[in-house]
Amino acid sequence: MGKLKKETDGWLKKSESALQAAESLLKQDLLSDSVSRAYYAMFYAVKALLSQDGISVNKHSAAISAFGKSYAKTGKLPNELHKQIINAFEERDKADYDVLWEITEDLAHKRINEARSFVDEVIAFLKED
Repeated sequence: MGKLKKETDGWLKKSESALQAAESLLKQDLLSDSVSRAYYAMFYAVKALLSQDGISVNKHSAAISAFGKSYAKTGKLPNELHKQIINAFEERDKADYDVLWEITEDLAHKRINEARSFVDEVIAFLKED
């Protein structure tokens, strides 16, 4: 994709930071918070992709939709990534706003592992020549 825009690079840095926070929170047994930060790592990676292509969205749902339309459905990136961020978004909503939602440690690990793979795939895609 060539040289990264400054904004794109900024979103990637936020993505990496959120992923590190998710991993740290998991170690502290703060499962809901770790799931929330894992989602944000994915979301910021999507924002990086969109900003690189000059697409600006403010809502989470709009970013996820634009990701699906511009990258997953076109085959630029695996459709599975779109499914993962949709699931992560739903779980983030529960983690942040549903006081009765009980998350397991296994689910938190799964979400963080998916977030790491997601971010890695986005970075690889952005750095392709």
